[in-house]
Amino acid sequence: MQKRLLVLINPHGGQGKAREIYSLHCEPFLQAAHCVSTVIETTHRQHATEIARELDLSLYDAIVCCSGDGIPHEVINGFSQRENDSAKALREMPICQMPCGSGNSVAVSLNGSPSPTLAALDIIKGIPMPVDLMRFSQASHPHVLTFLSQTYGIVADCDLGTENMRWMGGQRFVVGAVMRSLAKASYPCDIYVKYAHEDKQQVKRHFHEQQLADAPSPDSKDVLPPLRFGTINDPVPSDWAKLEKPDLAMFYVGKLPWMSADALVFPASLPTDGTLDFITYDATGGRLKSLDVLIKIEKGQHFHMDEIQYSKVEGYRLVPNIKDGYLSIDGESYPLEPFQVEVLPAAGCLLSASGSYTKTNLHHSN
Repeated sequence: MQKRLLVLINPHGGQGKAREIYSLHCEPFLQAAHCVSTVIETTHRQHATEIARELDLSLYDAIVCCSGDGIPHEVINGFSQRENDSAKALREMPICQMPCGSGNSVAVSLNGSPSPTLAALDIIKGIPMPVDLMRFSQASHPHVLTFLSQTYGIVADCDLGTENMRWMGGQRFVVGAVMRSLAKASYPCDIYVKYAHEDKQQVKRHFHEQQLADAPSPDSKDVLPPLRFGTINDPVPSDWAKLEKPDLAMFYVGKLPWMSADALVFPASLPTDGTLDFITYDATGGRLKSLDVLIKIEKGQHFHMDEIQYSKVEGYRLVPNIKDGYLSIDGESYPLEPFQVEVLPAAGCLLSASGSYTKTNLHHSN
């Protein structure tokens, strides 16, 4: 009741309407619920990281990110950089999203909609919900936390390669996808994988079993534990499988079901199952098949396509075999160089009224 909220507004997010969306669709609800809100507009890149790194956690009950997915990414990494209580901050300070960007994955994954009104109600009624996070390592960025996704190939191109089309809103992804599919682009690489559940039948069985399982108890330590599988500079663990991908079209790994309101990319994603949802698709199917994949992603129907590999993994390493291209981490651009990711179980916290992600097409699938 009467939450104390730190509201971070990215005035340049999406189409630059974050302040207006908050004022019209969120602030009146928060005032009616007697919430106490401290509002800060970010002024530069990594501003939210700086705020989270130095934040007095005792002053707030939750952080409201009025943005797309960039501000949550910055806040999580700000918490991870705290010297004495990084794990405690990540575990105990809930993050929520007032959808003001192109993707809005947190709001859609929790509420099933990008509606600012539903997001405001979720903020008021929500309670802390543990979620898995991911740890990303590459030579130029050895310690990064990621809450959403890592993409390489056509999806990263559609995201980062269409920055000049931001005026189109979410439609820029569609235009980019069609352009790359028609070009039959491929992105060769080698991938090393620590499988938890390799094929789709195993994934579905795990998904349905976990619906009945209790959430794991988060680690009670104050600081983050050491990496389980090492960094990109360490040898690949001997029990990881190697996937040679000379014709890769799409590589997508994530922890939330919805990447945007029209992209149910990871229908088998669960908040705290200790795994990452792992998707690859090769360009050998032709242009029309690539378009079909992207169309079916809208409602999660790509999961059932034979051409799609969908697995659950505990960690992986990707080594690109091209020099020019995009690598997207939570929608942010990172250098295209080898990188490694592992799951960090129940390490983060979202504010959720339902206590889980919104239902997907797999909830009704045997």
